[in-house]
Amino acid sequence: MCGNMINPSDVVKTETIVELKEILADDFNVLVTSYLEDAQARIKKLQLAIEDADAAVIKAEAHSLKGSSLNLGARSLPELCSQLESCGDTDSLEDTPALFSQIENEFLRVETVLSQHAS
Repeated sequence: MCGNMINPSDVVKTETIVELKEILADDFNVLVTSYLEDAQARIKKLQLAIEDADAAVIKAEAHSLKGSSLNLGARSLPELCSQLESCGDTDSLEDTPALFSQIENEFLRVETVLSQHAS
């Protein structure tokens, strides 16, 4: 694979997408749209919480983003969120900017793949 091409199965579990499409049919697109909007809002809240060193908000927002990302079959994003959640839980915030950057990048990959499946 060359350049910035994304292998969708490396980003989101194909079997989860297939299962959700079978169960939800036309509502799959609604689910993806809702997830993407919610995730973008949570990422903005995380960014502000990291800037404010608000461990409680970091923990809560990372936890929510982790769960919704798991439900849609994201592979790496939930683990990154779990690490950020742990930082908030232990009030160890020195690694949060770097983790947040990884979360932003991985979310963009998830967004790309889910948008392709929803179209």
